[in-house]
Amino acid sequence: MKEHGKEAVSFGSKFRDQRELFIGSLFSLGISSRTGRYNWIRKTEEDPPDVELAYLEDSPQGDIRCIAQMEIVEFQKYSSKNLLETLKTKLRNCYPKKYLLLCFIHSRKEIIYPLELSNAIKLLNPQLTAIYIMANCEKIDASDDRNMELVQVFPNLEKVKFNITKTANSWPKNMSHRAKLTRGG
Repeated sequence: MKEHGKEAVSFGSKFRDQRELFIGSLFSLGISSRTGRYNWIRKTEEDPPDVELAYLEDSPQGDIRCIAQMEIVEFQKYSSKNLLETLKTKLRNCYPKKYLLLCFIHSRKEIIYPLELSNAIKLLNPQLTAIYIMANCEKIDASDDRNMELVQVFPNLEKVKFNITKTANSWPKNMSHRAKLTRGG
């Protein structure tokens, strides 16, 4: 950040891939807080999707590797559109139904009402698996690090608050004993 400046790193197109991977990693931590499942994240070679989230799901036959493809939209504080209009614009693109859409809110310029947003999105009848929004939330107490809120607004309304540091520190330090998670193999 020192070399390029906070504005260039936070909002410039040169660092978009790195931001998408970072945002995808935060999403992975938030989802693991809700599901109790560990995830792997990787940047895709082709765009879309922006990132892929891989996880193992238990089944009677053993672990099954699942991959969720995710498109990320960043809601910037300087955007001329409100959050719903930003999501509507992104939803005009034709994504496969299996995609997840994640909107990362950099800075809140408006009060967000998840129930109203969820109802408005349902009226659009999006052809995606799920739509999430994620943003920083207030610190719970002065000793906390970064707190985030992840809200699924489609197809159901679900919310999870998580602390980045505490969630990351709760994961095993070495997960190499798990199966390799590679595309198609």
